Amino acid sequence: MKNRKRIFVTTGLITILFLVLSALMLPLTSCNGQLLDRILANKIVFHGQVLDLDGNPVPNAKITYSGFSAAHYENAWTGGGPPNKIKHADENGRFEIRETGGSLFVNCTHPEYYETRDHPEESQRKFSYGFHVGEEPAFESKNPAIFRLRKKGIREPLYYSCSEMVNKGSPLTKISDGECIAIDVAHGKIKETKTSIYISYKCNNSNRHGGNSDWEFKLHIPGGGFVEKQKDFDFIAPEDGYNETVKIRAQKRHHYFVKFSNGLYGIFEIYVAPGNESCFTFDALVNPKFASRHLEYTRQKQINKTSFGHFYRPY
Repeated sequence: MKNRKRIFVTTGLITILFLVLSALMLPLTSCNGQLLDRILANKIVFHGQVLDLDGNPVPNAKITYSGFSAAHYENAWTGGGPPNKIKHADENGRFEIRETGGSLFVNCTHPEYYETRDHPEESQRKFSYGFHVGEEPAFESKNPAIFRLRKKGIREPLYYSCSEMVNKGSPLTKISDGECIAIDVAHGKIKETKTSIYISYKCNNSNRHGGNSDWEFKLHIPGGGFVEKQKDFDFIAPEDGYNETVKIRAQKRHHYFVKFSNGLYGIFEIYVAPGNESCFTFDALVNPKFASRHLEYTRQKQINKTSFGHFYRPY
């Protein structure tokens, strides 16, 4: 009997406490709802400017933008969202956006420029208005938000080849211990030509499947050679400083400028995976114009059209 009374009293106290807390939370919830409504109805007047990395305006840049407002709030968790809108910057790279909502997404592009993701004033940005502490500043005409694009360089017609071309769709080229193969990287064929790279593989450890095996890839271009490519957006091959042979002992992507004995230049990128029967993948570009060191790729000027993908670096 005493236990029943104790249970009844405890249940009653919990019920009363729940009702009190509910009463206290009601105005807070209502307050938060009003705050959210105000944020989603916020009138945004946004000024921006598109510049290149040297500070020069990018005229007629394409501006894709969207604002997250009350009209899209209900669909936010079901895959719906604000539709993109498009406008263009003026001759000084300036633009103005008038939108409603609690956030603004802006992406700036131009066919003669690369988008940037490695710059503080990158080409794609999101601005919040009221959702977070420290709201975005009011970007006015005298103080626009800056977006940076990277200008493209000289793009000449290039040959492109990759492992898929050599192996009819397979990304992997296999090479056995002690084997040497010649790949014509201008045309994507296993063949000895003036634009071939000779690739050999050697493994000295009996535990050839182990991660610490004593293995080595060797790349060789007779009468030409290799210079390590340091930067993604470095597209002009050096004139000299080439080594006929380079050795690879690290399982990672390796990037090289290459020079052939016939005076042609290219880019060769290879990823190696050692083992008893080792595998590697590669991408290559070759400029067929004698002594031209311009190796910036564009698919529109690819000489040998293929059904395989485009050069994976960053274009």
